[in-house]
Amino acid sequence: YETLIALSLVAGGALMASLLLDLLRARLLLAAGVTLDGLASPAALTEILRRSGQPRNSLGGAELKDVSTLRSFLTGSGVIALFDAPWVPLYLGVIFLFHPQLGWIATLGAITLFLLGYINERLTRAPLDEMSAAARHATREIDGGVRNAEIVNVLGLSGDLKRRWHKLNNAVIDAHAHVAGHGNLIAGLTKFARLLIQVLMLAAGAALVLDQAVTAVVMITGTLILARALAPVENAIITWKGLVEARLAYRRLNELLTTGSQVKQHTRLPAPQGRVVADHLTYAPSGAESMLLKGISFALEPGESLGLVGPSGSGK
Repeated sequence: YETLIALSLVAGGALMASLLLDLLRARLLLAAGVTLDGLASPAALTEILRRSGQPRNSLGGAELKDVSTLRSFLTGSGVIALFDAPWVPLYLGVIFLFHPQLGWIATLGAITLFLLGYINERLTRAPLDEMSAAARHATREIDGGVRNAEIVNVLGLSGDLKRRWHKLNNAVIDAHAHVAGHGNLIAGLTKFARLLIQVLMLAAGAALVLDQAVTAVVMITGTLILARALAPVENAIITWKGLVEARLAYRRLNELLTTGSQVKQHTRLPAPQGRVVADHLTYAPSGAESMLLKGISFALEPGESLGLVGPSGSGK
């Protein structure tokens, strides 16, 4: 009884230490996510605003969601599974110390789950890329319609806009159904494989106990360690969609910010004095084949106003 009480106290202390470490890791990851958001969001917003006036600009609010995706991934269970995965060989080594036969069963089980994870990556990577691209396209389409809602309603384009968005959204739904189908299949196989491996581990341990090769304590302990070793692998497979989305978000955000960092800084202009002078002003948008403004001249003193008045379609 004294040994049982001592072991129970040691186990309780170990669990308490594990709880404290988990809480500390969660707080550190939360701080990392908040820091990432504080650093990346202003830079991404600056680049989006800089490109907003360019023709054929495809940036919008969807780019800011990439920062949110990365922040959510850092505070989710997917990244914790990645941190726990490197400990799998250590757990397997401990099981080998109990008995080589138990160690090989545990190793084959871990390899099986890793193979399922690889298959999941191969089956879902391309559909996830397509779903992400389609979702961003649909978001930009509806954002453009909302920004120009007055024009859309006046010209009677709401029906066309809804049909166009519905077509894009159907592409997102089809890609999501494809990904979910493969993901659910792999998740079911992963759970089945993990439970089957634990059953085989217990059966092999029971056979070794009957042969008096190991004790019952070794059988149960080996099974518990195996469950702890396979847990991060199974969790990584289940949360694989979030990992792929975070990877794509990082790639897009890195491309956006890297391109923006190459922009030359412009000369800082003095504060405006309130006087506006235009002398033969000529302007053509980038990529346009003809001038939008040609030979415009006027002068405005502080306090004066200039209005362009005319019916719709006159070229104001």
